[in-house]
Amino acid sequence: LSPTTRDLLYRSIDEEFDRLDREFPPYNATMRRIDRAMTRTALERFVASDLTDLAELRLRPAWFEYSFGTDRHGPPQHPDPVVLELGDERIGFRGTIDRIDSTVGADPRFTNYRVVDYKSGRANSYKSLRKKIDSGHKLQLALYAVAIEQIFGVDAEQISGIIKPFVPNGGGTFDASYDWSPNDSVFTSFP
Repeated sequence: LSPTTRDLLYRSIDEEFDRLDREFPPYNATMRRIDRAMTRTALERFVASDLTDLAELRLRPAWFEYSFGTDRHGPPQHPDPVVLELGDERIGFRGTIDRIDSTVGADPRFTNYRVVDYKSGRANSYKSLRKKIDSGHKLQLALYAVAIEQIFGVDAEQISGIIKPFVPNGGGTFDASYDWSPNDSVFTSFP
């Protein structure tokens, strides 16, 4: 990270920990200082990796907390739920996408989109994401891809998704990416 970015990140972390100290004084001040230092290290590594990923793929964050069909986080960017048609069944769904990236400097007709979902805690449950989606599990990214396809009126080939796990103690990296296809078995074989 550049010194300016690192300073901004550390300042944000310190502001939150200072607020936490005021609202919930630590039982053990030493442990709180250790937690602050570990958070700085983990978030610096996470942000650096994310910025590298964006640069390599020539993507830029275009929307944060993009909501459709719900006003849970304020006025939605898209007021209507998205409708998934499975045979004779129509299922409406709503949600809030953590982040949507788009290609940099691209002609809008050829813009690619990537749904980004941040995970913490049980992030490792998203290993081998493609297999889990195909078996009907962990459908969040796939459903968000359907939403992007409908809301932005783009072809499925222009949409991908990725889970960005935040695992504070390192945890390693794993494949949690997803390329959307309207022919995914989970959406063509509805019980």
